[in-house]
Amino acid sequence: RFDRIIKVTLPDMKGRERILRVHAKKLTGFKEGQGVDEKRLGSLGKGRSVDLSAIAAVTPGLSGAELEFIVNEAAIRAVRRVSSQLREDGVD
Repeated sequence: RFDRIIKVTLPDMKGRERILRVHAKKLTGFKEGQGVDEKRLGSLGKGRSVDLSAIAAVTPGLSGAELEFIVNEAAIRAVRRVSSQLREDGVD
């Protein structure tokens, strides 16, 4: 049983960026960069690097747990993308 209720405010943009950085640093091969690719609509980085400040800017109202989920989901999708590319390259 919990007798106390503690309200925690959602992080601001700088807080979201720091939370994203903490979770992204755990990923092998993660590369943080600055700026977005202007040629790609909705881009959040350039090339293989990701701009965490751009992600923080488009995620207002998300909690730390939700931001962690985004990082984990991005990692899962990256692994799937790379493994499918390896399978395609192996067919040749």
